[in-house]
Amino acid sequence: MSFPTPSVVTSLFHLNLDIISSILGLMPASTLLSLRGTCQAADVNVHSEFEHRYSRLLSPFVADQHRFREVLDAANTFISGSTAVAFFSGGNLRPHDLDLYAAKGDSARIISYLIGVEGYKLVRAGSPIGEALYRGGIHVVFRLVRMTDSASIDVIESNTASSYLPLLHFWCTVPMNILRGKSFTALYPSLLEDCRGLLNPIRTGNEEAQEDLDRLTKKYHAYGFDVRPFESSWAILPTGHARCAGRRSPNCPLTVRWVGDRFCLSADTGLVNNRTRPIEDPSLWPAQFELLTVQTIKPLTVVWWRGGATCGCGILPGPDELLPSRAWTQPLEHVE
Repeated sequence: MSFPTPSVVTSLFHLNLDIISSILGLMPASTLLSLRGTCQAADVNVHSEFEHRYSRLLSPFVADQHRFREVLDAANTFISGSTAVAFFSGGNLRPHDLDLYAAKGDSARIISYLIGVEGYKLVRAGSPIGEALYRGGIHVVFRLVRMTDSASIDVIESNTASSYLPLLHFWCTVPMNILRGKSFTALYPSLLEDCRGLLNPIRTGNEEAQEDLDRLTKKYHAYGFDVRPFESSWAILPTGHARCAGRRSPNCPLTVRWVGDRFCLSADTGLVNNRTRPIEDPSLWPAQFELLTVQTIKPLTVVWWRGGATCGCGILPGPDELLPSRAWTQPLEHVE
């Protein structure tokens, strides 16, 4: 994506603040990141927009949003699902519940905070078997409900030491995003920006799964997303054949990916002075300041390939081979 020209940026920030806020509110996160690099005014306004999105999306669920975001990062927990989609996409999408993801054995801290500070009650804890939204990579799901207004939060605990693993079992690429207290990562940012999604082959193959996929596809279609089985279906050539982006492209079923790789979109939501403070010794960094590579890429990461039927990588017009889908946790140093 190209950067806005200086004249466009100057004109934009001469507008009324309400108009600026309305314009920024419609921009996807990737566009906001391009905009904020143009000048100090852009950086300040984009930071304000990110803070507004946090507030708008969290206010139905938590009273003390600032403290909640601090606990979120301290507990190595993140937000995903439709709430993260709404943060990345902008617009007026308002999810009805909040999904938090934690590593195996690490959910107690965020649950204790929600019960002790935010007034939630634990109403269920158990296996996700039988739940359409939560399948694969999950050890246990805790459901909490606030007694005053029935607001609902699910805390989903991974079955490995990486909280990322359940994301790769999501039904499609659209909700595969990580929203932390002060930073974010999108695993398929180009598709997300284009309001597109690819079905996850892990979740296809039987009638029960198809019913779930049909329902979820309709739900996200109402949000404005076009979800399909193959990326090539968006690039039909005049011959009627589908054009493939090629092997090693970010969305190819054969490409080996990991959380934090070069295909991800990762950023800190803070102001530039907080993002680039020059401290030589990482051990001296304050808790609230994390460089992107520190906050986004953990010692453990999740490696995956989408798998499923490929489109021939530019050689054949239709599916020609089948690769089993895989996702697993391993030390980051083994994939760099």
